[in-house]
Amino acid sequence: MAEKLGTLFQIYFRPSRALSQILDSGSLMLAAYGDLFTFTADSTVDTRPLAVRIGTLAPGTPYVLAVLAPYPDLPFDAQELGDASRLLTGNTTTLGHEPTYTVIAGRLGEYPSFVRRSDLPWREQVTIDGVRLDVRMESWIPPDTIRRAGFGHVIAGRRHVLTVERGVSLVALSPSGEPVLATYASSLFAPLARYRVTLTPGAWPAGGP
Repeated sequence: MAEKLGTLFQIYFRPSRALSQILDSGSLMLAAYGDLFTFTADSTVDTRPLAVRIGTLAPGTPYVLAVLAPYPDLPFDAQELGDASRLLTGNTTTLGHEPTYTVIAGRLGEYPSFVRRSDLPWREQVTIDGVRLDVRMESWIPPDTIRRAGFGHVIAGRRHVLTVERGVSLVALSPSGEPVLATYASSLFAPLARYRVTLTPGAWPAGGP
């Protein structure tokens, strides 16, 4: 049995093939296995704070930022939201703990041209830089806990550009209304750090365990 297990580890973690597995918590694996494996952060997942992700966009970029009542069992980072909203609005608006359905929209670095806060679902249409936006809150919170189709949607022209989830949802748009950034924070869909795991060269005996 030990020989078969050793063979499996050599097949699936052979360094020369760079075959790797994506994990959600490198620190837990490191504590469990020490230096047997090498953990490399997955660069395809951007886990930087929301304001840093927004910082890659050009001033004047159209955006929609939605803040829906977060899940009570998930941490809500009010500081992250505050930093992001100040950056988006040129330090004119700071969002934190908001009513159930809150949305601001406008051009990055300027006072928002659209603000709507309500504890009841709503639907509004607004035009930003010639792009017609249909912003829909399609849920009842708190009775609706999980919705496969999302808790709301943003349509630009006839293009679906953002599924609004509980927590913070953001979409930034090109001049033609195409999404250039769609991301989340304090949400089930917020990006989480992931790691590629490979067998450390020389850490496993040539003959297996």
